[in-house]
Amino acid sequence: MHKSKAICILGMHRSGTSSVARGVNLLGVSLGKKSQLGGAGEDNPTGFWENQEISNLETRLLTRLGITWDTTKPLPKNWLQSEAVRPFNDELSELISSNFDSHLSWAWKHPQTCLLLPLWREVLEKSNAKLSCLFVFRNPSEVASSLFKRDFIPLDKAIGIWFHYNIVALENAAGLPIVFLNYDRFLADWETELRRCSASLDIEWPREEEQLLETMSSFLKPSLRHHVSTPDKLQELPLPVRELFHVLLEAGTEPFTRDSRWGKTIQRLSREFYAYASFFESGFNLPPPSRSARFFQRWRKSFHKRVQE
Repeated sequence: MHKSKAICILGMHRSGTSSVARGVNLLGVSLGKKSQLGGAGEDNPTGFWENQEISNLETRLLTRLGITWDTTKPLPKNWLQSEAVRPFNDELSELISSNFDSHLSWAWKHPQTCLLLPLWREVLEKSNAKLSCLFVFRNPSEVASSLFKRDFIPLDKAIGIWFHYNIVALENAAGLPIVFLNYDRFLADWETELRRCSASLDIEWPREEEQLLETMSSFLKPSLRHHVSTPDKLQELPLPVRELFHVLLEAGTEPFTRDSRWGKTIQRLSREFYAYASFFESGFNLPPPSRSARFFQRWRKSFHKRVQE
């Protein structure tokens, strides 16, 4: 029997994971020590609902691996088995124990977990916690516009970060119970979507729901969405990006079953992504496979476009 239920809220930066984390928290799921939860910021006025100990650990680990959060390239091969990661394995185990040992159900959100989920899976397997994922996604054009406004990240690079985080998160979460949540649908009807997540993740809806309804209704408003894309803007994006977004849209629509066709699409997009990354790392000595070459060409063309707000 599992000692506790752990819920990983996966999602790219600027995709609505903070609002979703607060909703899950109001269902009675712990996010850790209150003193460690980040407060509101100019770029997130309703709060980040992010455990700062987790955020700090993951940021330091990426730095140790020579990676910044805005990378468009995958982590080094076999990074989980490297000597550099070993101390973080023990630290994460202690962090989980100190924050969540007294809770039957708990959750965390930090965008970098999309890249580092294998470490969590390894640690949680030893702790006998049952891990599920709540995968939050948002239109890539809107995410790119938001990152441009917040961090001045060029829109073409922001699209690359979106693709990287989402495809790697899907790969890292393979085999786990997972619920997909479309941020647009969550903003439009948060209660229906949160009830769906509650049922799918086996989280009991609170009998005394007044605080949940009042708190969520008071801050989760469509006005929070400052960047709204259009179908035309989506069509300007590279084909692999559109394909991946379509895969996520399909997963976020009920009823949905992860069949072999859906899984093969994810595998193909993942292979092409890694081929694209290795194309640059190889110093252009050898051409990639033909399909990956077309993938790279489509992606490169996107560098000469800008996704306008």
